[in-house]
Amino acid sequence: MSKQKELTDEQKEVLAKCYLGDDFPGEVVLEYISDTGDDDLSDIEEAYSGEFTSDREFAMETAASIGPTVEPTAWPHTCIDWEWAAKELMYDYSVYVAADYKRYYFRNL
Repeated sequence: MSKQKELTDEQKEVLAKCYLGDDFPGEVVLEYISDTGDDDLSDIEEAYSGEFTSDREFAMETAASIGPTVEPTAWPHTCIDWEWAAKELMYDYSVYVAADYKRYYFRNL
C-alpha cells in the first residue's frame, strides 16, 4: 500500500477555494494548477480527459470517442500500433500519475 504525501496548508487552502466536486479529486486540481501555473480553473473541464491505466488505453479510448468504428477485435484495430499512436497523441496531452498510480489526462489548451 502506497503512502500519499500530506498536503501543505497552502495546498489545502487552494483546494478549499476551488473544490470542484467528485469529478476532480484534490490531487488532480493541484496538478492542473501546477501544470498551468495558474489557479484559474475555468478551463479544467475542457482540459480534463479522464483517468486511464496507460497511454495505450487512453489512445484507444480517444480514438473510439472520435466517432463510430468497428469493435476493437476487428480490423483496423488489430493493425494499429497503439503504443505509437499513444506516443503521438501525448504531444497534445499531459498526464499526472498519482501516488496510487492512477493516471489523469489533460489536454494541453
